[in-house]
Amino acid sequence: MIPVRDDRSAEELRVLARAAATGRETLRLIAIAAILDGRGRRESAGLAGMSQMSLERAVNRYNAEGVDGLRDKPKPGRPSSLTPEQEAELKELILAGPADSKTGRAEFNVRGIITLIMEKFKIRLGREAVRTMLHGMGLVKLVCRPIHHKMDQAAQDKFKEEFPAKIAKITADRPEAAHIEIWVQDETRVGQKGKVVARWAEKGSSPRAVVHGGFKSAFLFGAFCPEHGYRIGLPAPGIWREAFNSDTYDGFPDLSAAGNCGHVEAGGPPLDGFPQSAGIVIPANGAVAFIR
Repeated sequence: MIPVRDDRSAEELRVLARAAATGRETLRLIAIAAILDGRGRRESAGLAGMSQMSLERAVNRYNAEGVDGLRDKPKPGRPSSLTPEQEAELKELILAGPADSKTGRAEFNVRGIITLIMEKFKIRLGREAVRTMLHGMGLVKLVCRPIHHKMDQAAQDKFKEEFPAKIAKITADRPEAAHIEIWVQDETRVGQKGKVVARWAEKGSSPRAVVHGGFKSAFLFGAFCPEHGYRIGLPAPGIWREAFNSDTYDGFPDLSAAGNCGHVEAGGPPLDGFPQSAGIVIPANGAVAFIR
């Protein structure tokens, strides 16, 4: 019977077993620790749930390579059909998304990637082979954050950069003003029916995609000041029920929000292109909806 090297104690091996990367490595360490405790080979193998022959192989590897010999060896598997340079180019194309203005697609599905590989590299691959390759590139299918098709990132960046200077100029031009209110205009689309897009992206990233807007929809506009309640335009007079308030959602009220007492009454002057308007209180979490 081949003796086991004793440069590590049984307790040290059990500590390593708790931090082992795989279950098989854990079992090998536990079995060898049992041998170092003085147990027989059959009993040690039984404690780890392995055969005596498997334990003997583990002992031989441990004697030759130490703890490193008990780790699972990487299996080479079938070599990739694409070269590393081709895989890098393919990953770049996938992250960029398809340039197809006719369909408005913002993502590649597996079938599209198979077609892309065939057109670009003249190599035919199956679905599972492509999925395995994508995961090997560190890509996973993630749900995208929607963006409007007319969004202009450059204009947004410019506005953020120039906004402090504009506020400073307004302050200087109106020294008599006790304070400045900043009003914001926003919109919501009812009936947009934009689908949630998922695309292949790097793990841990937050991809964004244009939501298809080719559906009929109604726009509800509103201008507000974050400091206090504001008025919104409404298409008809009468009572509008507060169907949703983000500070009372699921029964978790925000005690600092006064709310709208469940309804508002439209009877004020025209506003935002609508014949009626009503004053409302904005919840602290910033979302409220009214219906009739």
